[in-house]
Amino acid sequence: MKKYIKTNFSDFLNEAMLDTLKSDGDGFPIKGFPEDIQKTLSEYDSFFKPKFDWNAKQDEFNDNEQFSKWLEKSETQGLKNNIDTVLEKINEDISVLKAKEESEKKLKAFEELILPALDKGILTPELNDRQYIALMDIHASLDDIAKGIKDGGGILDNEGNVDPLKLSSDNPISDIGINLPAFESFVEENPEFQGVFDDWYKLFNEHTQLVLKDLNAFRSSIRVSSLEDLKAYLEKFVK
Repeated sequence: MKKYIKTNFSDFLNEAMLDTLKSDGDGFPIKGFPEDIQKTLSEYDSFFKPKFDWNAKQDEFNDNEQFSKWLEKSETQGLKNNIDTVLEKINEDISVLKAKEESEKKLKAFEELILPALDKGILTPELNDRQYIALMDIHASLDDIAKGIKDGGGILDNEGNVDPLKLSSDNPISDIGINLPAFESFVEENPEFQGVFDDWYKLFNEHTQLVLKDLNAFRSSIRVSSLEDLKAYLEKFVK
């Protein structure tokens, strides 16, 4: 009985929030969204938030409280007016991210299949985070990068202390895979693997294009699960 009451009370609150959004926005429903939903929705605020001169708009109000209320109401109205566009952008990102995940699975599966027959020298060497920082330094010369990667080995810094970044590999190159130039060189010396290379390159190129594809969301690190939760939440408002 308690579970039934709790469930129905939750449904009542959700329905009340839906009715608020479908009204003129005076209830500022975005502010009442669950915190995780608000966080994910902020990735798409460029598609519904009002654009204005902050200083000029603030001068129109007597105090910050009135301005905040106007801003909240404007954002809610903006979401109400553009919710179809926001959902469209979310759906596009979900499709891209799922395609990226699927292409990565196919690429990894194919690499696991062919690697036993290939030279391990075609693999991309794993870099720790200190080495990755050196590699990604846009101001560094090739010699600087080579020195940075060499010095980034081991676990100690120049003062003999343990360097946490040398112990971590939370970077895109920590996931070892086949290195394109190395594989090309291998095939030049072993032309019988040309067909294998062509099949691999097709998967590799497909995955690379998806990785480089820009999302509508502000951050490229957004998760599919978060987008699906946001989509399901917003879809209630268009029914």
